[in-house]
Amino acid sequence: MTDMDAILSRLSAIQKGYIEDPYTELFVGRLSRSQQVPRPPVINRGTHIRTYAIDNVINQFLSSTSRAQIISLGSGSDTRFWRYSGDDRIFKYIEVDFDELTSRKIMHIRKSDVLSSKLDEDVVIEAGGSRLLSNRYKLLPTDLRTADLNALINPHVNHDIPTLVLCECVLVYMPQDASNRILRWLGQSFNDVLVLVYEMTGIDDKFGQTMLRNLKARGVELPGVSTYDKDKYIEAGLTKSDTRDLEYIRNTLVSTKEKERISKLEILDEIEELSLILQHYSISWGMKSINNTINVHL
Repeated sequence: MTDMDAILSRLSAIQKGYIEDPYTELFVGRLSRSQQVPRPPVINRGTHIRTYAIDNVINQFLSSTSRAQIISLGSGSDTRFWRYSGDDRIFKYIEVDFDELTSRKIMHIRKSDVLSSKLDEDVVIEAGGSRLLSNRYKLLPTDLRTADLNALINPHVNHDIPTLVLCECVLVYMPQDASNRILRWLGQSFNDVLVLVYEMTGIDDKFGQTMLRNLKARGVELPGVSTYDKDKYIEAGLTKSDTRDLEYIRNTLVSTKEKERISKLEILDEIEELSLILQHYSISWGMKSINNTINVHL
């Protein structure tokens, strides 16, 4: 999905009560508000499970260390920095995306007292309004397909601090040689690192091929679509890995109490469709922990 699709789907799930997030609406511009259409229950449920699962892994990661940094590649309009802004364990939070997306995000931050108040006082905005630097939060513009990651990220990180790297629907949009290069750089550059990837999966079956055709009809190409299996992470220098589709996560990770809560929000008739959709999206991770400070599971 595009960033606009993603934020409007997230806003729909928030408005229906699936997710608690007071910040997403602040990143929805006037034009986007006019495009708001409530998403069907099957989409709202999928957005909830995706968010629940990723937040669960982030919380496990933070529980394993007293000082950490997070790098979000292809961050778009994600609001996790603001949602986790009160967590003192996060030493640095770095977001990276195309300059048109970082510029738009900075515009919304500057217009909102709520968003701006979560930043340090030493905010510097550069590169024609597309780069924001503060002590704790960095928003960096680049094209990840060709970026020099050493020059882009190294000045802003400590390679000895446990590091979580978020890749939500980003690697799938770039050629596999580019995504492999990014994974190798991460595996070689950090002593304790967890790379968390959310992507489409199982695209070889009939349902997966239909999803790809529908996206292509909307002008969305996925040159990097593949399963992020164990070998891909191991080849990148990450020593442990795992992957789970969202259907597995819904059945095993989401608590009974949470399932009961969301079941009361909307009537869901498309139960089989939801199951099929969830089987075609996965969360996978690769990890290297030289100092044995990171321990997560799905």
